[in-house]
Amino acid sequence: MSFPALLLLLGLPCWWLSPTTGWWSILSWLSLIAVVFSLIAIPSLLWLLLVPRLSYRSGFLLVYSDYLVPYPVPIDVVECFFLGNGPSLMAWAGDGEDGPNTNTLVVRLAESQTQWHQKPCRPALGHWCDGYIVLRGTWCEPLTGELLANLNQWLVEAHRQNKEEAATQ
Repeated sequence: MSFPALLLLLGLPCWWLSPTTGWWSILSWLSLIAVVFSLIAIPSLLWLLLVPRLSYRSGFLLVYSDYLVPYPVPIDVVECFFLGNGPSLMAWAGDGEDGPNTNTLVVRLAESQTQWHQKPCRPALGHWCDGYIVLRGTWCEPLTGELLANLNQWLVEAHRQNKEEAATQ
């Protein structure tokens, strides 16, 4: 977000002062393009920061392995959560071709439910194959043992609630 913010901070004054230099100057058009780009990019990036990687709604674990549309995975298919370690895919940050390692959140899915074993996923966010959803810690809240314990406790409660609802129907 720093690049669009910098464009906005530089482009807005240039565009504001451009009528004194002539409205049709190249500087005024470039500054207007920079301002419009920034006003689109900043809210878009803020929205992407607020999208959760995982959420829960009415018996489904919603996995945001893409930026926009979540995949609803039935909660009965989810077996557990555990921590992993993998490349951050941020090569510009150093440490080789894939960048430094980062913590990952791994979601294990039931082996018998093969229809959930592979789904498309943006490589920057993680990968989803062979019954495991791996979410890179680069783009989510800090992954700690406490978070993992809370997720697994929540999963047990969600399984219990799902079984109770199925029994009452």
